[in-house]
Amino acid sequence: MLKAVIVSAYGDLDNIRTAMNRGAFDFLTKPIDFQDLEITIQKTYELITELKRAFASTINSWPFIMSSISPRHSTLHPAQ
Repeated sequence: MLKAVIVSAYGDLDNIRTAMNRGAFDFLTKPIDFQDLEITIQKTYELITELKRAFASTINSWPFIMSSISPRHSTLHPAQ
């Protein structure tokens, strides 16, 4: 899991919009406000933790999902 936080000396709206549209999690401008950076890092960590928890929950439910699929009606198994 990778989340990008962009740090730039150019804080104009075009640069911010471009970075966010390309997938940046957040955008900080120089000079860096370290309190703001700390908040950004904490938000990023919390999001990644939640995404990992959701992913693990989904993976753990696969045996139940797979066992409830009938082989005759599944595209995962050839018809017999």
